[in-house]
Amino acid sequence: MRVTSTAAVAASREVPGDDGVRRPGGEVHAWLPGRNQTLCGLPLSTNPRP
Repeated sequence: MRVTSTAAVAASREVPGDDGVRRPGGEVHAWLPGRNQTLCGLPLSTNPRP
């Protein structure tokens, strides 16, 4: 059985669209929920854990 997951979007900022709906802006990357990195391998959080 194949397990699939829907990617989410991580963006550096949000911008309002013409219809007033917030949209991702700036640098945008896809990521899988439950992981702390984007699909291309960039970390979502750059804060090191203590």
